[in-house]
Amino acid sequence: MFGKSRKPTDASLPPPLTVSSQQRFFEAFGLPQLKLARAQAIAVLHWAVTLGLVVLLIVLLPLKTTEYRFVSEDKLTGQVRQSDLVARKFEPSELNKLFEARRWVAELLTVDPALLLANQAHVTAMVRGKAVGELRSWQIEDKPSARLVADPQFTRTVNVLSSNLLSDGGADIAIIRVLLTETGRDGLAKRAVKVVTLHYNLLPPATLEEAERTNAIGFTVTHFSISDESKAQ
Repeated sequence: MFGKSRKPTDASLPPPLTVSSQQRFFEAFGLPQLKLARAQAIAVLHWAVTLGLVVLLIVLLPLKTTEYRFVSEDKLTGQVRQSDLVARKFEPSELNKLFEARRWVAELLTVDPALLLANQAHVTAMVRGKAVGELRSWQIEDKPSARLVADPQFTRTVNVLSSNLLSDGGADIAIIRVLLTETGRDGLAKRAVKVVTLHYNLLPPATLEEAERTNAIGFTVTHFSISDESKAQ
């Protein structure tokens, strides 16, 4: 009923691929893909080399700087002459910082009827952060205005004994030792040595008015404490 299956003969099978036919298949399909991959790799390498050369050129180029020179003006003729003096960026030295630290402490602790208001205004303009509240607390405790009302002859002078700068954990600190001498209507002098420890920052003033109101280097007190020398040791 059913016919027997016959085993395929060699004549019924497709002819095997020869070397030449395999080569033609590769040239038709594989070779274009290979060329495309090579072209992409070369393009990526080209852009990488170009980018590297651009970065290297930028690094090797000298930085452009702007020089600010002083000029002089002849008030009679109006002629302006350029000076050989060149302005440079100012970096405050340790001496500059110590000067402002000593001045701030002296103005804070001095009690003099002729200087009190000006000193308090300048001291207040130079505090930021925690020092704002600390200054207010000190003024309430010290009561310089009340002392002058009670005794118009009361004065307190400040003599700086030593001053040092140090850094502690990234904080810039000034330690000022001062001798305070208080006198009143009785003429008796009372002396005490105090140690003022203050933290500071340098915030360059943005305007001439700000520099005149505070200081030219931007010395700013952010935290301070006052103690007797015996307690500070």
